[in-house]
Amino acid sequence: FVEKCIASNSPCRYSYILMIFTGIRRSEVSSVEVSPQWVTVTTAKTRKGESAKKRKIPVSPMLKPFIPFMTKENLDSDTNRLTAQIKRFFPNRHLHELRHTFITRCQECGISRELTSLWAGHKADNSMTSNIYTHFGDEYQLGEIKKLRY
Repeated sequence: FVEKCIASNSPCRYSYILMIFTGIRRSEVSSVEVSPQWVTVTTAKTRKGESAKKRKIPVSPMLKPFIPFMTKENLDSDTNRLTAQIKRFFPNRHLHELRHTFITRCQECGISRELTSLWAGHKADNSMTSNIYTHFGDEYQLGEIKKLRY
């Protein structure tokens, strides 16, 4: 997938690479802030009157080589173009599948469901322990993301 993106020279290529290695939604690309260790986005999905929230996803070993290219100039945030271009690459696939791939790979690589949920912007579960009392530290997250190699 990554090789096909790079070879395409598409304006969407770096957005797709970012999406598959962070699980962000297409509507969140416009809010991306990238540092050497973190990708921060404003969560686009709000429910029941909740306001948008920032979340951060650690840079994985898979994403690290592409960090220099993750600039506002290189990231295409036009949701219509992102959706249309993916159909040219993979006619039988949907853009949201990049998010599913990231979440699935996290689980396959042994990253906890709670941490994967945090990075995806989901609630870990409905328990008070997960939603109120659990706070994953930055160093722990940066250690866990190293597991994500596929």
